[in-house]
Amino acid sequence: MDRLNDLVVARAPAQVAHHPVFDLVFCRVWVFLKERVGCHDLPWGADATLEPAILQEALLDGSQLAILGHYLEAKGFQIVRTREPGGTKIGDAVRSLLLDAKNQEMDAKTELFLYLASRAQHIKEVILPALDAGKIVLCDRFTDATRVYQGYGRGLPMREVERIARFASEGLRPDLTFLLDVDVKKGLARLRGRPEINRLDREALQFHESVRRGYLTLAKKHPRRIQIIRTDAGVEEVSKKIREAIDVFLS
Repeated sequence: MDRLNDLVVARAPAQVAHHPVFDLVFCRVWVFLKERVGCHDLPWGADATLEPAILQEALLDGSQLAILGHYLEAKGFQIVRTREPGGTKIGDAVRSLLLDAKNQEMDAKTELFLYLASRAQHIKEVILPALDAGKIVLCDRFTDATRVYQGYGRGLPMREVERIARFASEGLRPDLTFLLDVDVKKGLARLRGRPEINRLDREALQFHESVRRGYLTLAKKHPRRIQIIRTDAGVEEVSKKIREAIDVFLS
């Protein structure tokens, strides 16, 4: 499957105040504004009063999340690193069920509800407390992954996916997203040699292609929030573009 990593960065009011086949298939960073839920069409020059921000969604592999985290810490921000599914004791237990290659019989609706159960706990236990404390949250994956994997990939009714995903996430939505795009076949090829391939990574090529199309479709619908970056240039260049965009957003 097309393994995306979602990176969430959140900043609390301060007073301003989740699987491509493989980690490098797509990468995105979302920015959520805690006090302006749903402001996903904010211009890049959003003013400082929009502070509690969450930057989320797919950053290449964990390396991009780590790079961005160190960068922001060096700039004086307090950072919380986390991931979906998972991020909590309950969420990690759910993650094991979702990714276990032995669970091939899992129904699409079961999969959806498990992801959302993990997210609900994650938001309550990790994300909201971090935002309230004025911290930036870096999270591997969030709501776009649900729309794409369970909606476009599994073929579940998008209206229903949107409705229950919104309920589980308490309305939190990203304001800035980087979609780091890689050809699906290349992403799948990178899986070879891994000691273990999880349940979603084992899906057919068609599934991963649907996931990629879903992400690109979302990018067209939300061009200001979702910025597409090809990963062909390599980790350093991708990281540079992410940092530049983050600087503009947080300025």
